[in-house]
Amino acid sequence: MSSLHTYVVLGAGRQGGAVVYDLILHGNAQKIYLVDADEKQLQTQVQRLNHFSKKTIVEGAVASFENEKEMKAIFRKARACLSAAPYFLNVNLARWVLEEKTHFCDLGGNTDIVFQELELAELAKNNGVSLIPDCGLAPGLCNMIVAYSLENFDQVDSVKMFCGGLPKHPEPPFYYNLFFSIHGLVNEYFGDATVLRNGKRVTIPTMTELEEIQFPEPIGKCEAFVTTGGTSTCPWTFDGKIRNFEYKTVRYPGHFQKMKAYEELGLLEEEDTKNQFKKFLEKKLWKPGVEDVVVLRLLVEGTHLKKSKKTQYNLMDYYDHETGFSAMERTTGFSAALVLEAQAQGEVSPGAHRLETIVFKDLPEKLWQRGLHLQTTLA
Repeated sequence: MSSLHTYVVLGAGRQGGAVVYDLILHGNAQKIYLVDADEKQLQTQVQRLNHFSKKTIVEGAVASFENEKEMKAIFRKARACLSAAPYFLNVNLARWVLEEKTHFCDLGGNTDIVFQELELAELAKNNGVSLIPDCGLAPGLCNMIVAYSLENFDQVDSVKMFCGGLPKHPEPPFYYNLFFSIHGLVNEYFGDATVLRNGKRVTIPTMTELEEIQFPEPIGKCEAFVTTGGTSTCPWTFDGKIRNFEYKTVRYPGHFQKMKAYEELGLLEEEDTKNQFKKFLEKKLWKPGVEDVVVLRLLVEGTHLKKSKKTQYNLMDYYDHETGFSAMERTTGFSAALVLEAQAQGEVSPGAHRLETIVFKDLPEKLWQRGLHLQTTLA
């Protein structure tokens, strides 16, 4: 039996709660500190999560993510820490965690921030702990599936990733509901995406290259388009190894056209995090109680034993009525917790790691244990 661990989870919002839930069930957790500056939201989550736990103690800690003294006092109590805080806070948080000799991973979402975190590699290695950024859904779970898939190929020529969180019953005018922070959504829609094309690493504008994609019912026909962050560090990791590597976000038909207009008007400027339009958009895109669906598809082409091979990985997940966790919370939080648990168990070597360089050989089994049904078919 593995030893029990104490964890810290930063952020008592949508995904943070799902991370704690998974740690209770699968993380050999003795105690979990859930941290947030919003005391009301924090206590609501702590009460909810302790309801799921028979042995693990979930304790709330009210603190500011930007207060180094408060954060370090919490970090030094734990074996491992996961950040579900806004992505732009993760560089400082990672440094403070590592200085307390505690493992760290986060939900990420911004590749520039991720590269800044990876510069902390020497600090992590010297302190005997590991750092793994960008461990959400896409990037995150997608990268984990890519790493797993590469073990079944001798040579990979192409990887195409498609992923989206969708309302089960879409309504006009946006045919979408906000299942994570508005900052994360706008970060995806604004800027440039880095991909591999014909063996070269290139950047392409977001909100481009619209295409149609079909999923099983009840989803049906969708649209997919280029967004930023989904490939994470993969274009650098696989540069010279994979000729084509790209990611697209999935939405219902009609969503792209409206958001593209806002982007062209300059209303999604990433630098202005206090933009009034973002606040307006958040109100329009978020409705309580909306059931969601997450769709994920990876198409991998290459060779194995000197023969051409095409493999398709599919995952569809739904809002869970029994626990109240959304599909976005489940697919993001559970997979991120899986990484954190591996770090806490000492399965990841000290230092900073890109997620796609770590192979979970039993990944499908671990996902199925969590009710995430990854299907593999030969295309």
